[in-house]
Amino acid sequence: MAFFNDLVRTIAAVEGMDEMTVRGIGIRIRDGGYISKSGRGLSAAQMNNRDKANLLIGVNASDTAIEAGDSVGHYRNLRLAQVWPPRPKFKGVIKDVFSSNRTFGSVMEDIVEFCASPISDMDVLGHHFTNGFNFKHEVLTELDDASGFDEVITVALNFRKPEKTATIELKSADADQIYLNVQYGLPSKEATSDRRDVTTITQKTLRAVGQLV
Repeated sequence: MAFFNDLVRTIAAVEGMDEMTVRGIGIRIRDGGYISKSGRGLSAAQMNNRDKANLLIGVNASDTAIEAGDSVGHYRNLRLAQVWPPRPKFKGVIKDVFSSNRTFGSVMEDIVEFCASPISDMDVLGHHFTNGFNFKHEVLTELDDASGFDEVITVALNFRKPEKTATIELKSADADQIYLNVQYGLPSKEATSDRRDVTTITQKTLRAVGQLV
C-alpha cells in the first residue's frame, strides 16, 4: 500500500529534490483537495493515479509551495492545443489517450497507470506506445533489437513557465530526433517576462511513481 509519505519520498529521490520541499508542496495541494486525505497510519489514504499525477504536476509546474494548488488546477485542465506531426496515425489505447476531449490531467493519470509494474512481463507503457503510434520502420527495427522500450524511446513531459503550457514528447533515447510532440494549452497572455523555464521528467520518474502500490 502506497501512502502520501511513500509518494513524497519516491518523487524526491528520483527527481533529486529535497524531501521537505516535495512534502511542503504535497501538503499544500492535499489541503486544496488534489490529493486523497483520510485518517492516519494504516487508515491513511492510499495514493491512486490521480494523486500521483497531481503531486507530479505540483512539484514540476510550481516554483513555490504557495502557488502549487493553483498550478495543479491550471495544468490539470489544459486542453489539447496542437500536435506535431499533424494528424498522426494513433491507434488503440493511445488514440483514446490523445483524444481532443481529454485534459492534460487525465492524460497524465493514464500514463502513470501505464507505468505500473509489468503485467505478465509485458511493459505496458512500451506496448501501448509501440503499437499505438506510427513509428518509422527503422525505429521499429531498433525496438525489436533492443532489450527494452526505454533503450530506444524517451517519453518526456515538459512543464513550461511562465507560459503555463505542457507538452508530451516521444523522442529518440539520445534526444537527437523528436517523433511526436503533443502540446496542451496556449501560452498565457500574462507571460510577459523574457525568461522561460522548462522542467522535464521522463519515464524514469513516471515508472518510479507508477510502480508504487
